[in-house]
Amino acid sequence: MSLAVERGCLKRNHQTVTGKGAVNERLTSAAIFCYFFTTECTLCFLFEQSPTLTCSYIMENHLPSSLSSEEIKSTTLESLVLTIRQRILNGEFEPGSFLRDIRMAEEHGVSRTTFRSAAQILVSQGLLVQIVNRGFCVPKFGPNDIVDVTRLRGVLEGEAVRMITYSGLIPKGALDAIEVMRAAPAGASSAYLSAADRAFHRAIIDASLSPRLQKSYSVLEGEIELLMVQRNAFYENSKELVAEHEHLIRCLETRVYDIARDAFVEHWEDLSKKLLLPT
Repeated sequence: MSLAVERGCLKRNHQTVTGKGAVNERLTSAAIFCYFFTTECTLCFLFEQSPTLTCSYIMENHLPSSLSSEEIKSTTLESLVLTIRQRILNGEFEPGSFLRDIRMAEEHGVSRTTFRSAAQILVSQGLLVQIVNRGFCVPKFGPNDIVDVTRLRGVLEGEAVRMITYSGLIPKGALDAIEVMRAAPAGASSAYLSAADRAFHRAIIDASLSPRLQKSYSVLEGEIELLMVQRNAFYENSKELVAEHEHLIRCLETRVYDIARDAFVEHWEDLSKKLLLPT
């Protein structure tokens, strides 16, 4: 699908996913988005602007005609993970605040067991921390955490940069992410910008074609995204964001490792400085 898709082009005929247990409208929309995200990054960003229209289009064109009860159960959990993740990255919860089982289950229309399962997944993504006998809370990062996270990111991404300069293949996902940055609406949320930035750097890692490198980075990227959102470590406008990432692509295109490496090092150091600024 083209990045030029507009909300008005999406069909409005809304179908309903059925199965054992009621899935509320918010979770249904999120589940559909979660299903589609892995195959078409574009609608990730359209979803933020118009969830209902985006989900209508996906249901009509990309979902199976029917889902089993087990698939519905799995989809409910996935959709809950996505919904809570979005709330965390939109800054709805203060760093260090607890997400109480009963309240969260009631807010999302699910059981406490389902919420806990979703929270465990978010722990594995670095977006929540589980504290024994107290529950799940949003991480609060100190200076040492920031230095540690950004240093490890540099190590992992640096190896991916090496592989890209050897192959000469610029990952399409990185180019697509830049186009999403370019299309950012005025006043785009930090979650929107962080998702675009995340997509760019994930594409760089994936281009290494190293399963172990990709797995190691997956453990880290949630923390990076949350750090950036919590500390407002973003550019003044999307044009600045686009310019910096286009510069990284141009350096990769030289196929000279030292040039590309230096550009990414500068990028990482700039991020680290922004993250360490007092909030």
